[in-house]
Amino acid sequence: MFIGCKVRQNHVRISIFSQKIIKLYPNPLFFHEKCRNLASELKLLNMQGKDLNRLKLVLVEKKRTGLWLSEQLGVSNTTVSKWCSNVTQPSLPTLDRIAELLGCEKRDLIID
Repeated sequence: MFIGCKVRQNHVRISIFSQKIIKLYPNPLFFHEKCRNLASELKLLNMQGKDLNRLKLVLVEKKRTGLWLSEQLGVSNTTVSKWCSNVTQPSLPTLDRIAELLGCEKRDLIID
C-alpha cells in the first residue's frame, strides 16, 4: 500500500509511513490522486512563468551572494539557488530571517 505524500521538484513520491495513515486513507489510490493534483497545481504556478519572490534581485541590490546567504541561514547553496530561480520558495519564517539579514522589508522580497 502506498501511504504518505512528498512533493519534490514537481514529482509525487509515495511512501509508506504507518498503519495509522492507512486507517485515515483506506484507499491509497485516492490519496495518491490528491498528491498528484497538488503537484500539478504547484507545477502549473511555476510553468506560468510567475516568479513568486525577488530574492535574486534583492541580493544583487544589497551586493550579497547566494553563498553568503546560505552560510548565514545554515542551508545549502543549492537551496538558496532554487529560491533565487523560483524553483522552490522559502518558508515564511525563513523569508522573515532573510529580510532581517538583508536589512529590508519582507514585502521587498516577494512579487505583488
